[in-house]
Amino acid sequence: MNAPTNRTDWTPADSPTTNDKRAVDGRTLISHFGNGQMGFLLAEHLSFCTVADRVILLDVLRDRYFCLGADAERAFLNLTTYRELSPADVAALERLTLDGILRHHDGLVVPEPCKPPAVAVNSLLEIRGRPRPLIVATALFGLALTSAFIKYRGLASALHDLARRPAEHKAKVPKVDAAETALAFHRAALFAAPLDQCLVRSIAVARALMSGGFRPKLVIGVRLQPFGAHSWVQIEDVLVNDRHDLVRDYTPILVAQ
Repeated sequence: MNAPTNRTDWTPADSPTTNDKRAVDGRTLISHFGNGQMGFLLAEHLSFCTVADRVILLDVLRDRYFCLGADAERAFLNLTTYRELSPADVAALERLTLDGILRHHDGLVVPEPCKPPAVAVNSLLEIRGRPRPLIVATALFGLALTSAFIKYRGLASALHDLARRPAEHKAKVPKVDAAETALAFHRAALFAAPLDQCLVRSIAVARALMSGGFRPKLVIGVRLQPFGAHSWVQIEDVLVNDRHDLVRDYTPILVAQ
């Protein structure tokens, strides 16, 4: 994905992903929008987080990150932290609505930042062992398949496909060994370096685990100075395909399951 840029060319579009919503007391919104109880939500194909008081947004349809201009960012932060909105803030929020970044909602709601997963305390990559050759071969195939899927269908479709899998695989007892799966993908990376991008690997790992009866979470995180993005998979508080020293500097911007 590309580094974030100030957004100027925006085309509204639909997406299968959804954002969390919550009701708020609404006094700040009512003071500026009257008693019509009008709120704002983020466009459904976007997610966001704040890093060092900067807003970073992820557009899964365009597979890119971007930032807001100074006025829009100030208004967005005031809205999402329930601060008093100035007339300039209201105007900036309306422009974001026209640009397709925000959308009006009938209710006192505001955009929610990405809810981070549980703090990881263990990593399956710390387990010693050697995966069976067949499992490594399956991991290689999964990497190739996932890489092609993202290339030709896009990130939004890959996330939509991931979201459907838990409903299709309802095994009460997991059918695969999560540690062996993690080690198999780690070993497969030695043979398929061009395919071993963190996002491709993480989606492939999540798909394999879901097919085996687990409910993993795919996490995409970002950092600033310098900008960087990374993704990994967790099962509750256990890292599957990464280590603590690599993920701790990233703020989650999207969590899919």
